Amino acid sequence: MNTYSTKEGETWDSIAYDLFDDSFAMDTLLEANDYEYYDTVTFSDGDVIQIPQQAIMESAIIPNPWDATTVIDNPWGRL
Repeated sequence: MNTYSTKEGETWDSIAYDLFDDSFAMDTLLEANDYEYYDTVTFSDGDVIQIPQQAIMESAIIPNPWDATTVIDNPWGRL
């Protein structure tokens, strides 16, 4: 597991977005830190949190936009 040193004013979702391009990954971060900072709205400078290696690897996978399996919603009903 890697660690991350927070900056003054950062939030769980802003850290998740910066690291994984997904603010909803904050749940993964909370779980990796055993909810130690669960009540933290904004971090202080220098708080150290755990970043799970699996989340880092998953965020590096970029789907192919031309692959039909990545099309989630097509309002026109055709590809």
